[in-house]
Amino acid sequence: EIIEDIDARRQSEERLRLLLRASELLARSLDYDQTLGEVARLVVPAVADWCFFDLVDDESAYRRVAAANADPSNAGLAARFRRGYGPLPEARHGISHVARSGRPELVVEVDDELLLSLARDEEQLAGMRALGLASFLSVPLIARGRTIGVLTLATAESGRRLSAADLPFAEDLGRRAAAAIDNARLTIESQRHVDRLNALLEVSRQVAEAELDPRQTLRVVAEQASRRIGDGCTIRLLDEEGTALETWASFHVDPAVRLRLQQATSRPLSPVGGLHGPVVQGGHALLTPVLQREHFAAVDNDYQAYAEFAGLHSLLIVPLRGRERVIGTLALTRERTRAPYDVEDQMLAQELADRAALAVDNARLYQAAQAAVTVREEFLSIAAHELKTPLTTVKGYAQMLRRQLDRGEPQSQVLEHSADSLLRQLARLENLVTDLLDVSRIQQGQLAFRPERCDLSEIAAQVLAHFEQAPELGADHQLTLDAPAAVAGTWDPARLDQVLTNLISNALKYSPNGGEVLVRVRPRGTGAEVSVRDQGLGIAPEQQPRLFQPFARLPAAILRDGEGVSGSGLGLYICRQIVERHGGTIVVESAPGVGSTFTVRLPR
Repeated sequence: EIIEDIDARRQSEERLRLLLRASELLARSLDYDQTLGEVARLVVPAVADWCFFDLVDDESAYRRVAAANADPSNAGLAARFRRGYGPLPEARHGISHVARSGRPELVVEVDDELLLSLARDEEQLAGMRALGLASFLSVPLIARGRTIGVLTLATAESGRRLSAADLPFAEDLGRRAAAAIDNARLTIESQRHVDRLNALLEVSRQVAEAELDPRQTLRVVAEQASRRIGDGCTIRLLDEEGTALETWASFHVDPAVRLRLQQATSRPLSPVGGLHGPVVQGGHALLTPVLQREHFAAVDNDYQAYAEFAGLHSLLIVPLRGRERVIGTLALTRERTRAPYDVEDQMLAQELADRAALAVDNARLYQAAQAAVTVREEFLSIAAHELKTPLTTVKGYAQMLRRQLDRGEPQSQVLEHSADSLLRQLARLENLVTDLLDVSRIQQGQLAFRPERCDLSEIAAQVLAHFEQAPELGADHQLTLDAPAAVAGTWDPARLDQVLTNLISNALKYSPNGGEVLVRVRPRGTGAEVSVRDQGLGIAPEQQPRLFQPFARLPAAILRDGEGVSGSGLGLYICRQIVERHGGTIVVESAPGVGSTFTVRLPR
């Protein structure tokens, strides 16, 4: 009894030293795969002939992270043993049973019946028999109330048998290993959060320094995403029509690859189909840890060549979401030398993309506000000039009339000329005020319409009749109406009068050398069409997109009297709003020196 007691104490002291040494190993590094391997080799052969550590992942799959055997020549058998021992989900013994129940399992004598219950097939059974297992002991690795893995000790060639006396040691070692694994995971996760926060802070700082320049902002984000998530990054934005994804920024950590990436991503992509289409349409990320051949069928030849050159291995595309809509995509690629993208990478990429989208939206809103301020200032200048000119004329004629009346000798010819001039300038003022009121109503959605049955040809004839005495009509001008038949429909005649008046007035003003102004009215399918063609100065292609914007005016044209073309820049904007409220369209065809044709198409 004394000798047995001494042996028990020695074994207890030896195992305590093993546990202390195991704790040192587990605390030495956050790489628990490596430290568990060292612990397994520490236990063998002091306690058992075999030692295994299997961890459970989030999908309840098992990953063997460490295995040790007293005889190194059995390494091949260990792999087969893992396959055979690895775990049938509903097995009544072994790793899955211990992980599922959370309780240890001790098998003092391993028999063939047990092996048959664990084996999936004959090959696995043969491998397990070749190991010659005599006994095994499995304990759960439990951290914060959750089973994260299983520690297994087994005996074989030594002929020893594990017993209940080995259970406290295995459970203690399991607790220490579980705590070390959990701490390592928490530390790694915490460090990832710190790294992510630092990345986001750095991006936010650099974005703030980009001074509301969206292109520079996206260049900063692309570079940071490449360096912190890697390896290459391309950011695309939808164009104004939403019909194409245009590349705004691209970066690669390797300068030699960067140029190839920029060349391969220079062409716009369709926002429908391909790899980017589902991201744009659905607003959800596309995570492809390992690229397959079929993925490259969705890209063009240039990008396929780049993918082969760079050795692309993993792909991640996240949406740029601004004000609850997708405005573009951020695509990341990794080469074969790097680990595939995972959910953590996706989360960081999405946060970078969200910051980029917010910055782009802010920059665009700021630019739009600046443009609006510029337009407002231009308009105020134009309106002040347009108001001042007739007011000056009115004031001059009023003063002249006052002098005539003061002398008591008013001349009828002077009075008639003054009255006509006063009426023209007052009409000009009235038109400007009417335009301003219409713009205000349009912007508030309160522009009134009174549709009724009317004849477009008749409206055109009435408008042309008004222009027979108009100041814009010069001696070299010729007004022509081509309306051979009535074109009836349900429209607001006063508003269509307003449209034609603006178009004909512009045609006359921008034809300083005279020429024909032709107004043509025709039925068009189930609708109607009216066009106004002049032989005037014409409009350059780059100026045409601005024509129908509020307060937009063309560069000053010189008229016969050496003065610039007058106008508030509101007429064509109001015309478009009226036409579109009728469900129609208005377009222009023009070129410098050959005149312009404005065409209005209306449903009946």
